[in-house]
Amino acid sequence: GPGYLGEVDLVQYRVQDADPSRLVAEGVETRGRGESLPDKVGRWFGSLSFGADDAGASPNQPTIIPRSAWGADACLPSEPEEPEYGEHLELVFVHHTYHAGSGSNNYSEASVLDLIYSICSYHVNTRDWKDIGYNFLIDKFGNIYEGRSGGIEEVVWAAHAEGFNYYSTGIAFIGDHSSGAPTLAAQNAFKALLAWKLDLHHVDPAGSVLIESLGGPVYEEGEFANLKRISGHRDAKLTSCPGWACYSLLDGLRSTIDQTGGAKIYGGWPLPHWVPGFPETGYEPIDLSLRFTRTTSWQLEVTDSAGQELFSASGTGDAATVVWDGTKDGLPVLTGEYFVSVTGTVDGEDDPRPVSERFQLGDFTLPFSDDEDLVHEDNISAIADAGITMGCSGHLYCPDLRVTRGQMASFLARALDLPLSAFDHYRDDDTSTHQSAINSLADAGVTLGCG
Repeated sequence: GPGYLGEVDLVQYRVQDADPSRLVAEGVETRGRGESLPDKVGRWFGSLSFGADDAGASPNQPTIIPRSAWGADACLPSEPEEPEYGEHLELVFVHHTYHAGSGSNNYSEASVLDLIYSICSYHVNTRDWKDIGYNFLIDKFGNIYEGRSGGIEEVVWAAHAEGFNYYSTGIAFIGDHSSGAPTLAAQNAFKALLAWKLDLHHVDPAGSVLIESLGGPVYEEGEFANLKRISGHRDAKLTSCPGWACYSLLDGLRSTIDQTGGAKIYGGWPLPHWVPGFPETGYEPIDLSLRFTRTTSWQLEVTDSAGQELFSASGTGDAATVVWDGTKDGLPVLTGEYFVSVTGTVDGEDDPRPVSERFQLGDFTLPFSDDEDLVHEDNISAIADAGITMGCSGHLYCPDLRVTRGQMASFLARALDLPLSAFDHYRDDDTSTHQSAINSLADAGVTLGCG
């Protein structure tokens, strides 16, 4: 891993029980990094930026020092990749950076920006990642730093927990916490950050989640793991990270974060986000279970992409089990993207942060439900996107049915974008829904009829 050495002219190292000719040491320039004077001024001025309060929400966003302060742009490749995002934040992984072993906790506050840059450079240039691997970093002085790009409020897909990166945020304590715990200032910053971040995504800091791995040496692809919502890196990988002195604090930190701030809403969206089922056969019951940290008068609403209300429920209490069957007025709604919102009021306190989540109704790839796993599925989707086919009924494509000459006329007329015809070429298509397309094909000389 990376080792931050501070201001040095020469480095001496000793090799034990290894062939020195097979070892490679890479040096990273951190101070200045070849920037122009205006860039340097902007980078250091950026360290004075503060996070904005989230009006009406409790708890508020703590101060987070932006990426520009530690020179993130200089760390990235010349053509950086766009950030990737997960659907919903499910858990947090805690790390320590473990740079330079036992001396890694002796850094000064002035050196932290350069230190973070060195970590990013190692991740990008040595490990070949597209950006720094952590979403946030915390130093021993209690400062919080933005890590990977994409937005501190978003579920940015980083590189810190292998098969669980898609669902998680990675927070790294700067230093080595194998034997020495993070400072109280660092712990307080960690609590402030997670009290805000988890409330923003309505995640219970004291809870657990059963979650599917996307691949890794401990949990193989498709294997499920039961993990704490605030987990140590070692819970998902064969590693000692975040060090025993830090890992042993997590139970107490979870409890404190859970009790920080005012009223909160946990849950309110279906898991998984793709609800199994079809409009023709109905959907599995859609569980929109809720839990509140205070007695709350709540309202839940499901809407479509146009904002039309499809389902609503309300009540008062500290928990609720709400189930929607995927229908409106007794009829199944179409497969697609839908939205759930939950609002609440609490006597004598600020209202909890509202829930606003989206989910996919139907567990098949749009637009058709009966072409799943066919070798032709991509081509079927392509001609649907191009407006060439509209399927045979609703979300059905009917891939095994025969195609009539009339249907083929419509396919070709749409594919060739043929103009409407002013002539009636044939006497046996007057009642056909494809008559207009047939006449357009006749005008273009594509069809000469059958006799």
